[in-house]
Amino acid sequence: MAKKGDTLKRLRWRLYSRLLAILSRLGILQRYARLNRLKVPAELYDREYFLAENGCEGSKDFIAHQGQKLSGRLAAVLVHILDIDGHAFLDLGCGRGEILAQLEARAARIVGIDYSESAVAICRSTVTKAEVIHADVVRFLPGYQTDPFDGIMLIDLAEHLFDWELAILFKHASRLLKPNGILYVDTPLLPHRPYSQMHVNVKERAEDFLGFLPGFKIQKQVLVDTVGQNHLIVFRKTDGLERKA
Repeated sequence: MAKKGDTLKRLRWRLYSRLLAILSRLGILQRYARLNRLKVPAELYDREYFLAENGCEGSKDFIAHQGQKLSGRLAAVLVHILDIDGHAFLDLGCGRGEILAQLEARAARIVGIDYSESAVAICRSTVTKAEVIHADVVRFLPGYQTDPFDGIMLIDLAEHLFDWELAILFKHASRLLKPNGILYVDTPLLPHRPYSQMHVNVKERAEDFLGFLPGFKIQKQVLVDTVGQNHLIVFRKTDGLERKA
């Protein structure tokens, strides 16, 4: 059962989102979010969000197969994850953990991070090998010191973060990637910029992310969901240089 405080936070966000919808239509939402350090509350991502039949992507398949089988779109994403065997991967916004579970048998090291308490609890019951960290990636990554990763994944995460958050996240994702490492971003790409309660940052083109990613190039772009227009964008780190924290 949801805590009373969490319920109030969700209600306040629903009311606040009406203002954000107006700001989005005016084209000033990202500036407003940056000035006010706005972020989507973690409380919105509760157990119902991850496990309800009409919840987020893959919930029905997750429930039916205890997290051991992916939905069609997530399976399409996994096909394009390169060089899994013996390598290290970081999943930012790991959610229920079914992607991590698929990588466990092959990857040498796997880490997942999510700021939703519900997501972390579900994920830890799904995986057997992966390290799962309960943290806000935007606040956590700047101080995160670890061996670099071969691949970093943002599956259904970028659209939930404002530009000021993406700037921090991508800066430190670049730092945490090995030279020639790969960043996987699965997100909707749409010719207009809709606002929804939790999708606060939908880009029009894959190239719109390159402003956050100096020293990267787009290696591949694949449409993985024709309904939601989700694309998997594969960015490769090309400069081999770490940006200063």
